[in-house]
Amino acid sequence: MKRREKLISSSSERLNILMASLTGPISSPTFYERALRKEHNVLTFGPFRGADFWRSQGESFKLHACYRQGSAEHWTDICTRLSKPCDIVTEKGVIDMGQLIKKLPGEFIPELFIWVDQYSWNLPVNVGALNCPSIALFGDTHMHINHDWETWLKYARQYDFVFVTFNKGHMKHFQNSGSPLVFWSPAALDPEAHFKIRAEKIYPVSFVGGTYEKIHADRVRLIERLRREGIDLYVDSKVLQDMSLIFSRSQIVLNTSLADDLNMRVFEALGTGSLLMTNRLSQESGLGELFRDREHLVVYDESDILSLIRHYLGNHDERERIAAAGHAEALRKHTYLHRVQEMINIVRENIHAI
Repeated sequence: MKRREKLISSSSERLNILMASLTGPISSPTFYERALRKEHNVLTFGPFRGADFWRSQGESFKLHACYRQGSAEHWTDICTRLSKPCDIVTEKGVIDMGQLIKKLPGEFIPELFIWVDQYSWNLPVNVGALNCPSIALFGDTHMHINHDWETWLKYARQYDFVFVTFNKGHMKHFQNSGSPLVFWSPAALDPEAHFKIRAEKIYPVSFVGGTYEKIHADRVRLIERLRREGIDLYVDSKVLQDMSLIFSRSQIVLNTSLADDLNMRVFEALGTGSLLMTNRLSQESGLGELFRDREHLVVYDESDILSLIRHYLGNHDERERIAAAGHAEALRKHTYLHRVQEMINIVRENIHAI
């Protein structure tokens, strides 16, 4: 009870936050962890992923339709060098919190527990043994919904608070399956990784991301169509600051989402100050609640994407005005620090309901 009272008593007090994490500089847990450490005491646990893992991941990029020479080596090098072990290194898979709590430093008593979607890499169970409020953030629900969806919905029920990130419309599935406190917490940008770099804009249009045809068939088809129509479109798979450099050097950054997901690329691109053009999402996605078309970014349909690209390539002042407004809005409201502050405030406001 005292730990819950501390959550309620002072919004400025540093909390002891236990976090299930992953070794990997480009994964969501890393961005959330960095934001949390700015204002709280954070202890992480999770498996270590070393050079062999990142090498295999890098090699998989060679199967992508728009693979750029050297991308596999870039991925392997960056992720291997920047990966660091969690504070407590655990085995991959299911972790019993009743056992993990015995490994915590004696002076560290968790006051909040956070798990960020990690598929089967790090699956805490017996979360109640921690005797503190718990948060689960589900990211790739648009992928989960096709793979053992009911298992994930059941897994979520052991947490006091469930936050859905990429697919706001999936909140109802968690609510209907028995998770009583379900909220939306969109993706975000990390200003230390996703920022504006002053550089010449040498790319008319760029896209950075996956082009694996089994998953990204519509994306690959769109890229090929734009190139056939004469659009100078640069495609790469860089990460972190190298990705930000590509975006910063682009007049237009292209985004295409999967299954109506409001993905990380929206926020990462806006963080670099270039004009973002993103595909139209449903009203349920929440995109329109965060950003306004033609004010912060440009929304396209396949029927008008060519005319929009040509228009904004030819209208420098209009393009840069929208880009600057989107950049300012993203920094003002949509960093990972904003997200973790919002989540903890929600926990504080609803603590009596658990």
